[in-house]
Parts: sequence; structure tokens; C-alpha cells
Amino acid sequence: MKYSALALLLTTTPAFADITPAELFGSWQGMEGDNGIEYTAESETMEGDTLVLANVSLSIEFEVFSATQNVEWIRMVGMDDGSVVVTSSPIASFEFVVTMPGAEAMTTSGTAMLTNLSGHAVGSIDDYVYSSSMDEMSLSQSGNTPGTPMTTEGSLIITALQSSYHIVTTDEGVQITGTTEMENYSSTSDSKSIDDGTSPLFSMSQSMITSINGIKSSFEMRVPAGLGQSESLIPEGLTAGLTMSFESQTMEIRTKSGVFAFDMAVEQGAGETEIVLGENEISYSGTAKDAIFEVTTAEKEGIFEVAVGSLSFDASLPFRVTGEPTDASFGIEFENLIMADPIWALFDPSNEFERGPANLDLSVNANLTLLVDMTDIDALENMTEAPLELHSVTLETLTIDGEGAEVEASGSLDFATLGGEPLPDTGSFSIAANGVLALLDKVGRVPEMDPMAVMGAKGAFGMFATPGEMPDSFTSVIEFIAGGGITINGQRVR
Repeated sequence: MKYSALALLLTTTPAFADITPAELFGSWQGMEGDNGIEYTAESETMEGDTLVLANVSLSIEFEVFSATQNVEWIRMVGMDDGSVVVTSSPIASFEFVVTMPGAEAMTTSGTAMLTNLSGHAVGSIDDYVYSSSMDEMSLSQSGNTPGTPMTTEGSLIITALQSSYHIVTTDEGVQITGTTEMENYSSTSDSKSIDDGTSPLFSMSQSMITSINGIKSSFEMRVPAGLGQSESLIPEGLTAGLTMSFESQTMEIRTKSGVFAFDMAVEQGAGETEIVLGENEISYSGTAKDAIFEVTTAEKEGIFEVAVGSLSFDASLPFRVTGEPTDASFGIEFENLIMADPIWALFDPSNEFERGPANLDLSVNANLTLLVDMTDIDALENMTEAPLELHSVTLETLTIDGEGAEVEASGSLDFATLGGEPLPDTGSFSIAANGVLALLDKVGRVPEMDPMAVMGAKGAFGMFATPGEMPDSFTSVIEFIAGGGITINGQRVR
């Protein structure tokens, strides 16, 4: 699978002109419009070339999400070169509230310490670059999980944060492109629930520690002019893209209840994630290298451990009704997947398998017509029929190899709709297999395996697979015929 990086670096420079402190703050306020965003200050005072803002508040109010951030003061100093230098109070408070339909509100609030935060605006009111830096941001927060006795407390620290954003305002709207870098992101989270007397499972605690090093990101967003408050989760006309890379990442999760206790750990090398929000679809992709996932008991006895040399994935999904057929896709690929001996021992106690690395490459596309806007909360709540009409599914690639065996498959299948249900219509799939009989011989030697099941699998190859030129190689073609018929290598099976 291949990934396209967003071209988001600041390759242009702002128009050469002055920007004043009042214009800069007006630009921030001008982004709010009638879209649920409001930037206010309790007072605005000019002290020479300096605009002093007191009790500054940023509030965001959407259908299912709201947020507020407050700082005691912000100072905007007009410089002789026509730029503006910005400093702010080192303490900020915040609150996030998520309210899903039919559910109680989930609230998270806390305070942040902002060490040596400063910003610099260069350009004109309609075209400027805003750069900022901060030595460290430390944040503490607490929240609740609705409908449960679970409470959460946590903290995070970001070090050596630098960012730069190019903001251009035209009659068509606002476009923001920029980059951000941080040396390290680390967080801790502790969740606890109180036993309500119904089950020991409700007496549970969980702690999570995360650390990410060498983070770099690029960002792009276009906000159309006149964007107002929307009933949709994603307002129409809004587009955005984010690419984030990091050098390494670790995560530890410790869980304990009245009946069980275990630890999970994830460690990986370099990785990258890309999210693109288009006008009608969203796509998500990522890569990771040298990842290890491990589960142990409280006594540090290994239960589960998997390592993978490289992992990549991608997915795209339409979310807005257009009335036209559109594509959705999913893909995953991993190389050198290795399972630790405790996992192998669950189904191979006699060491019949080589226990070597395995590889997978899967890519699937679907053509469909979306019938329900997936961002329309009212439509989702009142949905009584299938949200889409499926036209076809294409298996672009399926390759699995390990233990000396390899299977490859590809093909496509068209669907007909009957009574609102998708039914297979016409299509075909080609399958090629190598080393499968030898693998089945290994399976047959596992004590817990039923020999008759293995013999049945071998017999199926004899009936429905065509031998290839090399030993232990087979091919098959599965065809779907209109009306519900199926053939395998020309033999009618349905």
C-alpha cells in the first residue's frame, strides 16, 4: 500500500504589510461567525503600542461537543517592523463536554501551566503567519464516565513546542496551513470505580502511561465563508487534513479488579498517521515500525506477546449523501509478524510448527450509494433501514504467507438489491495456494486436532483445486452466476 503525504509546509510567505494588535485580535474573533465559536475578552485596553486583554475566553459549541478555555490575560505588542508579539498568562483553565444522543454528558476539566509561551504575527490582517513557541506545557485534568461509578484523573506534559500557521482570509473563507513540532508528549491517566455491591467487576482501577518522542505534524483546514451552526457533526464545506509523524512511542496500561489483574505494554519505533477530511468522505492511514504488544499477569507471567517489523493501514469512507455511487476502501499490511512461545503453546504444544514470521497484505474496495448522512444526528437516531446500497466489492489483494505456505486471492463481486438487502449477483475470485498440503500435515500432527477434519480439508483441495506446475501448488476460480449460482473451477456447487 502507498500513502500520499499532505503538502502542508509553508511554501508561501505573507503579503508584506503591517498588522496591528487590534487587527490580530479582530482576526481571531473574525473566525467565529455564526458557527458556535466565540472569542471574547472582558476588557480591551491599549497601553501605548500594547493591547492588554483581560479574562480572555474561547468557547466552542457544537451539536455533541462543547469546550471552553480561559486565560487571565493576553498582551499583544505592536513592533516597529509592523509585526505583533504575543504573550499570555502562564495559567489556563479548560473544560470539555461530550453529549451523545440519549446519553449523559461526559465532562473533563482542568488547568494548564504554560511555561514561556510566546507568539509572533507577521503580515497583514488578511494574510499573516503566526508562529509560537513554548518550553513546556503541563496539564492536569479530571473527568467522569456517564452511567458508571468511574472517575478519571490525569496529567500530560509537552516539551519544546514550536508551531507556525499561515492564515489567509478571502471572500471565500479562511484557509489555515501550518506545522507543529514537539520534543516529547507524555501523559498519565488513572481511572477508578467504586464497588456498588452488585459485582466485584465494578471495583476496578486502571492506569495508563504514554510517551511519544520526536513529534512533527502538518495541518491544513479550509473554513468556507458564512459557515453557520450546523445540525451535522461535520458542517458542510469544511475540509481539513493532518499528517503526524513520531520517532518512537511507548504505552503501559495496568488494570485491576476484584477478579483479575493484568498489564499491557506497547512499544514501537517510527510511525506516521494521516487523516484527511474531504467534503464528502474521510480517509485515515498510518504506518508503524518495530512494534511490540505484550500482556502479562500481575506476577509478570507472560500471557501474550506479538512483534511486527512493519505495519501499515488505510481506510476511506463516505459520510455525506450525494445521490451518486461512491467508493469506500480498507487495507492492512504487516511484515514479519512474530508470536511469542506462550501463544504458540495454546494450539501447538508439541512444537510441530516452525514458529517463524508471517506476512499479510489485504486491500478491499467497495462501491456503494450512501442513503443516510452519517453526520446527521437526527437521521441516525431515526434510521430504520440500511444506511447504504452496496453495488460491488473488489478484493484488490489478499496475500498471506507463513510456515512455508502462501495464499493469494483477488477478484470482484457485483450485488443486486432485493427488498433493501444486497444479494450476490455476478463476479469471480481467483485463488492460488502454495505449500498448503505441507502445512495441513503439520496441523494433523497437533494432538488436539481432529485427523478427520484435516483429511476433509485435503479432500476439498482434490475436488475443487487445480494442481499447478510446482509440487504442492494449486489454483481455483470461484464464479458467481446471476440468480444465485456458484461454480468452482467450472463445477457447479450451487
